[in-house]
Amino acid sequence: MFPQDARFNTTVYRLLELDFGRAVAAGKHVRVSVQPVYPEGVGKTFRPEKIKVEYSIDGATEKMEFDNAATQGRGRSE
Repeated sequence: MFPQDARFNTTVYRLLELDFGRAVAAGKHVRVSVQPVYPEGVGKTFRPEKIKVEYSIDGATEKMEFDNAATQGRGRSE
């Protein structure tokens, strides 16, 4: 868990989570790694500015990056 923008989990990140759920329901093997990225030089902050997600569904690996902000576009692949 990490501090999120109020709309972060209702946009494209939510769609990704739904994809994971559908894959699990279909009997596929799903692995997910979520890495928060904190801003540099700002002092102590508990809210990451970006979220990096690496996941695999039945061995096919993808990497995406999301801004932890209200304005979410499609998650960017790395």
